[in-house]
Amino acid sequence: VMEKLLDDLLADIAHEPPLKPEQKTNFDEEDRILIKYVLAEKAGLNLRNAVAHSLMDIFEYSFEHVVILFCIIIKLSKYKFIETKGEKNNVNGSK
Repeated sequence: VMEKLLDDLLADIAHEPPLKPEQKTNFDEEDRILIKYVLAEKAGLNLRNAVAHSLMDIFEYSFEHVVILFCIIIKLSKYKFIETKGEKNNVNGSK
């Protein structure tokens, strides 16, 4: 099983992935930046790291964070993820 970091997954879903620019994903750059800012960016909210490693106090869990995460889920629901032939670990997002 191949494991990837969230930053690697977000790089893979870029509209033109840096390692495979010919492989267009149709993933909105704004959506990718929002997900990265909220979940992974050290200068952003970095909620994935804070929750996964128990770095947040109980009072830091807020309704605002729930709303932001729900908005990300709604944004992701507009994409259709398909498995490409020959690459089982590759996911392409297309509208």
